[in-house]
Amino acid sequence: MQLTKEEYYHVLCAVEELASKQMNTDINNYRTEVLEVLCETLGFQQSLFWLVDENKQLIDPILLNIEEQTLKEYDRYFYLSRREDSHLKEC
Repeated sequence: MQLTKEEYYHVLCAVEELASKQMNTDINNYRTEVLEVLCETLGFQQSLFWLVDENKQLIDPILLNIEEQTLKEYDRYFYLSRREDSHLKEC
C-alpha cells in the first residue's frame, strides 16, 4: 500500500498529536484520545481500543461509534472460537 504525501502528512500529524497527549493524559483517557485523533485526523469512522491482560485476553474495550451489542456478538461468535482454535499457527 502506497501512501500519498498528503496521507503521510496526516499520519505524522496524528502521531505528533498523540505523542503530546500521551505526556499529559492518564491511560484510560489516553485511549479515548487515541480514538478521537484517529477519527478527526485520519477519518476513522469506527474503532475500538482494547487492553490485554497478563493471560493475553482482550479486556476493557473503549468504543468509537460501535454498539456494545456488536462487541458482544463478536465476543460470542468470533473471539471465543479464535481461542478454541489455538492449535492453529499464530500470526
